[in-house]
Amino acid sequence: MNPYCELPNLGSSFQQTHAGQPKRPGRQIGAIPSIGALRLVNGLKSAVRRSAGVISRWRQRRTAIRELQALSDHHLTDIGLDRSQIVTTVEEIIETGGRPA
Repeated sequence: MNPYCELPNLGSSFQQTHAGQPKRPGRQIGAIPSIGALRLVNGLKSAVRRSAGVISRWRQRRTAIRELQALSDHHLTDIGLDRSQIVTTVEEIIETGGRPA
């Protein structure tokens, strides 16, 4: 056997010395998570949800602008828009929840 790979034998004196000490609460594996840990997890969940919402709205805005910019001036005039109004109109529609101002 390789002496460098073996664990040292601590002997019974080490085990007897530490046997009577109480275990610290909250340090065991599989223990119920503390309130602070639950708050941290809930905070992270909320941050991820908010970030996903922001990214979703940004993608929705960019898609709408791209699609409207792809239309010809004739089609934009048919729906009552000028090319210079595309960005502001899309932002107003997204801010008002789908209803143009």
